[in-house]
Amino acid sequence: MRTVMTFVLALLLATPALAAEVPEIANTVPAHDPVTLQLEELWRRGGEGDDVMIGLPVEAMSDPEGRVYLADQQLCQAFVFGPDGALLRTLGRQGEGPGEVSGPVDMVRFPDGTVGLAEFFPGKIVKIGTDGLPAGEVTVDVGRGETGGFTIQTMAEMQGDHLLMAGSRSEPGEKFTVRTHFLAAIGPDGKETVRYMEQVSRIQRPHSVVHENDFVPAFPLASALGPDGRVYTPADREHYAVNVFL
Repeated sequence: MRTVMTFVLALLLATPALAAEVPEIANTVPAHDPVTLQLEELWRRGGEGDDVMIGLPVEAMSDPEGRVYLADQQLCQAFVFGPDGALLRTLGRQGEGPGEVSGPVDMVRFPDGTVGLAEFFPGKIVKIGTDGLPAGEVTVDVGRGETGGFTIQTMAEMQGDHLLMAGSRSEPGEKFTVRTHFLAAIGPDGKETVRYMEQVSRIQRPHSVVHENDFVPAFPLASALGPDGRVYTPADREHYAVNVFL
């Protein structure tokens, strides 16, 4: 997902001039001609002199009516701005009750219009209506029948009814912690329906020398869901290649 690395939100107007053998496509030339975008700033919120204080933005999106939603990890809420930049309301707050969230890492929009704030731990999505009222939650279940352990979530994307999630599930043992990083489709009940990629690491406790890839493989942080429902994810950290799943 895209991460907003600024404390100021600016809206810009862009004017565009593995289960079986799969094909490997070597893209030797660009698929499309280069496009130069002319950006025009329409409005700006946050920053010095503004009455809107923004903490740590992690995701921004818009709806068909032109409203802009900004998820704030530090403030544990989502700002809702109108097409003219006016602050309309905030959604959610810090806590563990209905409609409350702690440390959201991403944000999605469900087909019914509700906004989902993806929580890092425990891995779940807190649903909030555009009126600010709690609308339930989706708790991630990727244990495949196994009990114990815990799940964290690193990203979420949604197109129509297709909910894509990535994260890891850790199961502590006497000498090792088994950590399974996953990229999966999740149903409305939170259960996994498709697992696109996974990586299993055995981490020795209490002292262990671990490769960086054991803790942070590429796909839980850098995957995307296309408008046609296809899933795009890096093959691995060391190769310039992208896996495409239907």
